[in-house]
Amino acid sequence: MYQNKRILAVIPARGGSKGIPKKNLASLGGRPLLCYSIDSAKKSRFIDRLVVSSDSEEILAVAAEYGAESIRRPGALATDRAKMDGALRHAILKLQKSGFAPDLVVVLQPTSPFRTAETIDRAISAFADSQRRFDALTAVSCLTPKIGHIRSGRYIPAGKVGMQRQELPAWYKECGTVFVFKTQNILAQKPLFGARILPFVVSDGREILDIDTPHDLDLAECLCAKLPKTV
Repeated sequence: MYQNKRILAVIPARGGSKGIPKKNLASLGGRPLLCYSIDSAKKSRFIDRLVVSSDSEEILAVAAEYGAESIRRPGALATDRAKMDGALRHAILKLQKSGFAPDLVVVLQPTSPFRTAETIDRAISAFADSQRRFDALTAVSCLTPKIGHIRSGRYIPAGKVGMQRQELPAWYKECGTVFVFKTQNILAQKPLFGARILPFVVSDGREILDIDTPHDLDLAECLCAKLPKTV
């Protein structure tokens, strides 16, 4: 279980963004988008240390203002094509030099502002209880879409045309709300998710929102207006 595990939370927040300029610092409810993930991580019962990894001095300054540790990420690890494992490995090695060696790494994308501390803790518990059987945990959301493909100009449904939603098979998509990884796998430069991925189902529509476009940000603003003023 998590009691004997040292748990690090990393919020990867690079400065560049094409869809929304300075997306991770975009205003949401009058506060920087980044601060919502910092707040939920700080409320977690299990996270021992929280860092924001970024190549942007502005982002790191905001992170410090809201109570997170800052780790300056090299520019080579913050390009459009840079993979997340490089940034995580850099953060872990940096912390190890100061004497902190985590067992598990929780990744919280700043673009999921409505993720709660309770959801983070449920994910940590689920993975800690199952880590002998799984390499990583990823949040997923359930879909029941009427989908199909087009062949020779004809629509070919995956099921039967006109099926009721309740009759459709459940499909799941990665929603990015929370990830959990084993530190040893990250440092060993193995495939980040490995072959055995534990699905963590997130059903709250607000928590699965991943802000990527101006439309997403507008939707988040509407949802934010309905949150209790204490949040």
